[in-house]
Amino acid sequence: MIGSLGCEFVQFTLLPTTNYNNNATQNPITVHFGIWYRQSVEFYNYSDSNGGGGYYKVSTCTGYSDDNINIDPSWMAARAFSILVLILGGIALLLALATCCCANHVHVTNINRFNGGIYLLVTLFQGLTLIILSSKLCQNNDDIRQVMGQENVMYSFPDECNLSEGAKCIISATAFWFLAGILSCTSFRAGRKKMEASLVNTDTPSSVEP
Repeated sequence: MIGSLGCEFVQFTLLPTTNYNNNATQNPITVHFGIWYRQSVEFYNYSDSNGGGGYYKVSTCTGYSDDNINIDPSWMAARAFSILVLILGGIALLLALATCCCANHVHVTNINRFNGGIYLLVTLFQGLTLIILSSKLCQNNDDIRQVMGQENVMYSFPDECNLSEGAKCIISATAFWFLAGILSCTSFRAGRKKMEASLVNTDTPSSVEP
């Protein structure tokens, strides 16, 4: 969830194409973008007493509302899937807490079965948020180039993005959601067998020795 809502889902490595004061080429700059937010970066030049110089960057997390970017269908789908993950994940968490409070209730096994289905559904939606990797955010980034345009720094902008911490968290979360779904369904089957065995033992009359 945090990976979807943060501003470090994918990243671009910008390579400076100019030297400052005939000095060595500056180090590459990594700029991050998210599904809902992006990293806003401002560059500032500096010079030292030895005649050298360079720049430093100041970054914050901001939205896309002021960037005049047309969000394509793949990007919109990734946003929709991230919202579904947040809603269904919250429901699954509440149900899991309810089963902890009512561990001996007769309907707990049914809740585990229902929760297992939610986990598997969240697995699907969580994985589908990666559809943003095929959106214009990563593939056709002319708008992103315009957003990142800085007059005081010259750099080359790559054609494709790379995975950042947020996308890597999403991949890990997808695997954990799937594992939780399988374990929850397994727990339901084990609980049902235990309940059936208990009912059989209850209905079977005990033998009375003469």
